Amino acid sequence: MNCLRCNSPMYREDYDHVLETAGQGFRALHCMMCGDIVDPVILKNRRERAEPRGDRARLAVVTSLS
Repeated sequence: MNCLRCNSPMYREDYDHVLETAGQGFRALHCMMCGDIVDPVILKNRRERAEPRGDRARLAVVTSLS
């Protein structure tokens, strides 16, 4: 698989914190060039990310009072 950020090759990596979450490790993909890490939770959150709503108006920023 290639990285979605920089299109470089990614490799599989096993993650586990020996002292705090021993035995609850997970596999992820790690980009060789930019260092992006993608695991199942990150992919799920990216799929479910809410798109910005176009019907909301932004507030104007006042930089000076004259």
